[in-house]
Amino acid sequence: MYRQQQPIAAPLLVNDEVVDLVYALSGRRLPADHGWALSRAIAAALPWFEDDPVAGLHLIHGAASINGWQRPGPAGMIELSQRTRLVLRLGREQLAAGRQLCGQSLSIARHAIDIGDARVRMLVPLPNVFAHYMMITPDTEDEDAFLAHTAGQLEHLAIRPSQILCGRQRWISTPDGPIATRSLLLAELKASESIALQQLGLGPGRKVGCGIFVPHKDIAALSEPLGYPGTTTDNRLLPDNTDPGRLPLA
Repeated sequence: MYRQQQPIAAPLLVNDEVVDLVYALSGRRLPADHGWALSRAIAAALPWFEDDPVAGLHLIHGAASINGWQRPGPAGMIELSQRTRLVLRLGREQLAAGRQLCGQSLSIARHAIDIGDARVRMLVPLPNVFAHYMMITPDTEDEDAFLAHTAGQLEHLAIRPSQILCGRQRWISTPDGPIATRSLLLAELKASESIALQQLGLGPGRKVGCGIFVPHKDIAALSEPLGYPGTTTDNRLLPDNTDPGRLPLA
């Protein structure tokens, strides 16, 4: 864990030019390790997606089975429910183009999903943000090296969280070999810093779900974040009267 003893104010421009586009979807299941296959399917359906510097993909996080909430291992399957959502992070100017995905059917590692209607979800400036996946290299494979590298990246952006915490290593399979990643939580950010990180991301790999931050409700519960008020960790919508802060974390 890294802790900044005396965080310094960083004036940052906050705006709503980057948002999430949240799609209804239907299907039975997806491989837990679906990042590459889903990214390729999105890029095939939206040819501009690959070259857009802002566009990013939230990977889907669901239950291991319809009867339990344990997270599957990399070789496991994610069971999809009627509330599971596909989410792209896009610049506002690409929202109309992003809606062209609605009504399409995608094949993800031989598993079919149908994309339904989409709605815009604004970014929420909570003080804690979480990324499920951050790419690591042989030089940053060690936890201390990874934290030091991350602190340097944030300093370059004039973003200074009071705490930086990372999780265990996980891998995203690709045809060129696995991508090593860690999860990352940044705590006690200013609202402008929180929004800036969610808009800009951090590091490479946005197209396969890396470096994309979501608001995190409580750093005491580090196992999984609450993606946003009104959603669960697998991007499922909650009833309007549900308080996300009362949900158990997996």
